[in-house]
Amino acid sequence: MEGDFQKVYKICFLGDPAVGKTSIIIRHTEKRFEDTYKLTIGTDISAKLMQVEDKNIYLIIWDIGGQERYQILRESYLQGSFGAIIVFSISDKESFNHVSDWLNEYWKTCGRLPVLVLANKIDLKDERVVDDEEIKKKFEELGIQYLETSAKTGENVDKAFELIIQKIFKEESEKK
Repeated sequence: MEGDFQKVYKICFLGDPAVGKTSIIIRHTEKRFEDTYKLTIGTDISAKLMQVEDKNIYLIIWDIGGQERYQILRESYLQGSFGAIIVFSISDKESFNHVSDWLNEYWKTCGRLPVLVLANKIDLKDERVVDDEEIKKKFEELGIQYLETSAKTGENVDKAFELIIQKIFKEESEKK
C-alpha cells in the first residue's frame, strides 16, 4: 500500500460465544485459521491497514467477548466505533436468534451506525441448522445486509471487511 493511511476506523465484532468472531478476525488480519477455540476475555484488539475504494485506512478491530458477564463492560467497549459486524453460526440456532439482541444493544449504545451480519461456519454444511430462507427473511425485515462466511476456508471474510468499510464511507458521505 502506497502512502500513509488517511483515516482510522474502529469497528466492533459482536455475537454469542463460539460463533467464530476471533477466527474471522485472525483469518482477515493474519491469513490463518486455528482449529482450537480460545475464549475472548473481555475484548481483544487487532489492527489492519487496508485499501478500500482507493483510500488507505487503518482499521482497529475490537473483538468483544460474547459472554453475559461482559455485558457491563460492552457499553464502554462499543463507544467510538464507526460500525459493527455481528456474527452468528449457521450451526447454532440460538446464536441466530440472538442477532436482534446484539443489534439492539449496539444501536442503543452507538446510534444507528452501519452494521453487517455474518452467517459464519458455512463450511459445516452437515451441521447447518439455520436455513438460507430463514436468514434472508429475518435480515430483510431488519433492513440489514448479511453475508455468509467461513473463517476456516476464508470464504467472504475479506469481502465482509470491505463491505463494512464501504458502509461506513457511505454513512460519512451522507453526513456531509
